[in-house]
Amino acid sequence: MEPFVFISDRHQRYQNGAEVMGLQQCTRTVRVEKNTNGCRGYKLNPGDGYIVKVYNDDLGKPNMSDKPMRIVSRTADKVELRGFPIETQTPFGRQEVDYRDYGFTVYYTNGKVSKCVLHMFDRNVDLEYRKSDASAPLKITVNSNTDSQSSQPSVKAIAMGAPFRFSFDVTVIKQYYNQRSEQIKLEDKVIATMIRTANNGNIMINFSNLSILKSKGVIQTNLSLVPDFSYNQDAEGDEFASAEINNSWAAMSSSKEYVSLFQITKQKGNMVSFIINNLPGDQDFYYLIMFRQ
Repeated sequence: MEPFVFISDRHQRYQNGAEVMGLQQCTRTVRVEKNTNGCRGYKLNPGDGYIVKVYNDDLGKPNMSDKPMRIVSRTADKVELRGFPIETQTPFGRQEVDYRDYGFTVYYTNGKVSKCVLHMFDRNVDLEYRKSDASAPLKITVNSNTDSQSSQPSVKAIAMGAPFRFSFDVTVIKQYYNQRSEQIKLEDKVIATMIRTANNGNIMINFSNLSILKSKGVIQTNLSLVPDFSYNQDAEGDEFASAEINNSWAAMSSSKEYVSLFQITKQKGNMVSFIINNLPGDQDFYYLIMFRQ
């Protein structure tokens, strides 16, 4: 298989074979390279298989760690690759990881790459990367210049990328990993404005009294987040849009604070949200920042 670069301007997530989260209109760059010199971070002999890479062009950084894979089947219009057990470098030395949970299928039309699908077999999740001529665009409109609940999109629409704007009261919990927790007392009221102004754009979180949060060591900056939400609804009708963010060794070892989890929910008719903010260094706690209407 010849190496290639595929520029996708939209992708669709599938869970158990069903479409979820709606069609995401954003640019991702997919690269499949021959393994000529091994792969950084892995014990991989040169010449063994291919390296699959996916970049988040909105952030200018990888969307996942590089995945060594080998071809498992090939036809004129489709090539299937799959990961394999391999040693990877970790903070605790080299350890074997089983990348057979990952697969990648490349589809060809008239000899050219027409779409790519990343498979996460352990979660039964597929991410299908497409070009604009593969399907009609998703159109979501909302009046994002008002905080009126009647004009706001649903949690499901937010998970699909719809614009929105909310104002929340802020509370902070210091949560220890041994399950002990304490509420952080804030001398003055803190209001957070959470806003996304364009379809699939960044979500901005701006704190009215950021200086108070900084003085408590809770968080140092206002936020610009790019969550890849999953959507769920429980038996009582409560809705949940949840996204893991920055859950990587690079984030944990960066000497910078980072958000690892972001959730927006609607419970008993009210919007409720939270983020988990992690401090740099070897801490035994994190901050749970709660947003309530």
